[in-house]
Amino acid sequence: MQKQLSPAWLDGFWRARFPGQLPDQLFVAEPLEGDTFLLEGQDLVAVDLGHTDTDGSAALHVPSLGLVVAGPDRLNRGVLWNSAQAVKAQS
Repeated sequence: MQKQLSPAWLDGFWRARFPGQLPDQLFVAEPLEGDTFLLEGQDLVAVDLGHTDTDGSAALHVPSLGLVVAGPDRLNRGVLWNSAQAVKAQS
């Protein structure tokens, strides 16, 4: 993320594609310490899926709800199976 917020990337790539649509102040997410964090009393577990259709693919598991939140690259049945197994292994 930090690399994509450099002036060369912002001006040469993002602002050229989205003129006038990006805010002046942008923020970079901070990495988690571990894979679990708490939100409103519920554990949320980040699941590293490795490389799927892009580098650094991930899903979010909410064990108390039996919920996995994932992007469109999870539509492939093989990837969905692998994602479910990764979450099951971490539970």
